[in-house]
Amino acid sequence: MTKAFWKSKTFWFNALTIITVLATAVGYKPNADLAEAAGALLIAMSPFVNFALRLYTEKKIGIKDKE
Repeated sequence: MTKAFWKSKTFWFNALTIITVLATAVGYKPNADLAEAAGALLIAMSPFVNFALRLYTEKKIGIKDKE
């Protein structure tokens, strides 16, 4: 059994992490005082969130849903 990748919480968390890191890298700083701390927190928390999400994974992901 697989589920479509867009239904995966891990996929969406990682996609948002990548978008945030890239936005910060090109200079996007909605609040300069918090940008550095937020970036560091995101990088530090990412492995832990991924680990927690993987604990709850029941199905592999794929391109399409397969029962």
